Amino acid sequence: MQLTTLDSIKSIIITHNNIRSFLIVSTILLLWVELMKLIANKGLLTAWRRRKIMHCLTGPIFLLTWPLFTKDKEGGLYASFVPLFMTIKFLLIGLGVLPDDDTIKSMSRSGNRLELLQGPLYYGIVFVLSTFLLWRQTTAIICIFTLCFGDGFAEIVGRLYGRKKLFWSKHKSYAGSIGFILAGTISSLVFLSLYNHIVSDYNKINISFILRVLVVNVISAFVESLPINDIDN
Repeated sequence: MQLTTLDSIKSIIITHNNIRSFLIVSTILLLWVELMKLIANKGLLTAWRRRKIMHCLTGPIFLLTWPLFTKDKEGGLYASFVPLFMTIKFLLIGLGVLPDDDTIKSMSRSGNRLELLQGPLYYGIVFVLSTFLLWRQTTAIICIFTLCFGDGFAEIVGRLYGRKKLFWSKHKSYAGSIGFILAGTISSLVFLSLYNHIVSDYNKINISFILRVLVVNVISAFVESLPINDIDN
């Protein structure tokens, strides 16, 4: 009886801590989004630079908050609620249910709310699934960094150096694909080497591991290079 009572108290404390962490992390990411909206309203950066900053840095900011949650599945569940609710918000804005011109301006290319139902929506879904299904796993880190830095830098490098286009996709370049592979691979490895305490299955980075991360990014870069607009996330 006493053991059951102690277990119940422990469970309540763990749940309370995860709820508190959910509120803290949600606030952090909401402030991050509001900062991007402020930058958009002030016209401090061009639209594509704002989008790329948000695209690249949202993942690392979110991942750095993972230690605030417990290491068990419940922690992963509450952590996944953070991108889930933000993704639902983007869905409602994209559908026109929730008016928010500032968010549309900061996250879309053309100012059309329907764009939020494409790239940003899929971006959020990747965060939710990676967090919930791969909680505290190395694979989750690689997934999120491949999306954030790989996909993010593909456009950046492509804009700067992408004169020679891919023969199977006239809007994508060899330079952009190379940028994807390098940025996704290097960012994943650097983050894991610096913050490996975040994951529970970390092994030392060796040649075999580097090659596996590289292969993931090569495959992802190919998918990103396909001639399908706005859904490559």
